[in-house]
Amino acid sequence: NLLVQMYGACGCVEEAKAVFEGIHGRNVFSWNLMLLAYAQNGYFLGGRKAFDQMPSWDVVSWSTLVTFFCQTGDIHSAKNAFDCMPQRELLSWNTLLAANARNGQIHDVQGMFWIFHRMPQHNLVTWNVMLSGFAQNGKVDNAKLMFESLPARDTVSWNTMMSSYSATGGFLEESRDLFFRIPRRDLVSWNSMLVALVLNDDLAGSRTVFDLMPRRDVVSWKILIQAYIHNSRMAEAQGVVESMVDPSVESWNILLHGYGQNRNLEEAKLLFDKLHERDAMSWSSILCAYVAAGLGAEALMTFREMDLEGFRPSTKCLVAVLDACGSLLGDFAHCKIVHSSIAEAGLDRLKGVETSIISMYSRCGSLRVAREIFDKRPQELRARWSSMIAGYAQNGHAREALDLFRQMLLDGVEPNSITLVSIISACSHTGALGDGLRCFGSLRQDFNIVASDDIYKCVVDVLGRAGMLSEAEEFISAMMPFEADSCTWMSLLGSCRSHGDVRRGQKIAAMEFEAWSPTSSTFVLLSNLCIPGKSL
Repeated sequence: NLLVQMYGACGCVEEAKAVFEGIHGRNVFSWNLMLLAYAQNGYFLGGRKAFDQMPSWDVVSWSTLVTFFCQTGDIHSAKNAFDCMPQRELLSWNTLLAANARNGQIHDVQGMFWIFHRMPQHNLVTWNVMLSGFAQNGKVDNAKLMFESLPARDTVSWNTMMSSYSATGGFLEESRDLFFRIPRRDLVSWNSMLVALVLNDDLAGSRTVFDLMPRRDVVSWKILIQAYIHNSRMAEAQGVVESMVDPSVESWNILLHGYGQNRNLEEAKLLFDKLHERDAMSWSSILCAYVAAGLGAEALMTFREMDLEGFRPSTKCLVAVLDACGSLLGDFAHCKIVHSSIAEAGLDRLKGVETSIISMYSRCGSLRVAREIFDKRPQELRARWSSMIAGYAQNGHAREALDLFRQMLLDGVEPNSITLVSIISACSHTGALGDGLRCFGSLRQDFNIVASDDIYKCVVDVLGRAGMLSEAEEFISAMMPFEADSCTWMSLLGSCRSHGDVRRGQKIAAMEFEAWSPTSSTFVLLSNLCIPGKSL
């Protein structure tokens, strides 16, 4: 039994299973240890099979089954398993409560309250789970009220409240006050204070706290490095990494990613070339740096080298290289090569990757191939619908975009703001004013979607292209809940040029000169707008 427990704790599930199967006269305790090994390492199917094979169950067995469902995010099944338990102890209640706390949705906060008030008793673990649930769901005020009313507090309670303040940002003074109130600060307390300072852009304070820390771990160093990167102080960030006794490859990767993030490609290349040890994240970081710099060919070459070195790319890396092929290279041959490479490795069906493949083919104008990929799989994922609709809209196939949108609704897939931006944009380019405005009007009523900035800009474009310039100007002034930027006014200025409304165009141009630094596009549009021989 102890060997099963040890192998499970070390992540050696197959070894634990081999020892378990060699035990003669296995009892419930033995089965529970095997279940725990599966649960600790995320082996849901194996764990569920083992549970079904058990000759009998106790409260630990049932609680572990609830944990399995919680790990997969299946809260409904977790509750069903909980309801099937012949008897429930505090452990079972706390397990279900923690599942709702981790799920990160507002209705699960309500579920937490429901479970909490049904519990026959509470212990400190219960209170800490409730506190953690509020923190993870961004309910800082609720967390604060519960923390102050706790019948007792341990280090976990203090650190959970600290994490609630630091993760949210904007609670720097509260974080400081709480930090000094903690009776026994541990490493988690110090790291939480460090995060709070970083999120509130107090770089000097972050450095001071870091220097005062009685002990540091990898997380502490990581937070400080990212603080300098966030403030674009890459030399200091590199100095921090170099001051570490034995910097890990992860530390160098954070720095490498920071150079790419700050558009410092030359330094990123130098650092990558100097790395004695590289992992998949190192390759992904330099590849993403090339994509961010608009160097699609270099990104594609790096992807091939990465493959030759035997590194499995992350989803983020695959999305970046697909974006490079579609947006930067726009060449069907390159798209086909990359797609084949990803498919051969069995990575083309990863979440987010197949959607990016559809986008890639759409961007290089290969809508037929994009649609073939789209039609191969069950259409339950909203992102795939949005990607295909956007592909049609971007390539001027508005009718196909609208038809696919209607099919999406018939199949019961709800659109999001990204889908609706594509639809309104498609309506704009075909002059389908009625469809575009109806789509905008149904946002909140039919889909419960709050219009994004991009959606408002699309409506301005729809009205402008239809020649409804007065309505477009009024929409900007009276309907938009934010101040229109230069891009929005430039869109209307372009419509004024198309429809020959010189007076309105001159007024908008004057606003552009007064509020923003005019670009060359402003001058071009204005010169095309002016009536020959008429001065401004």
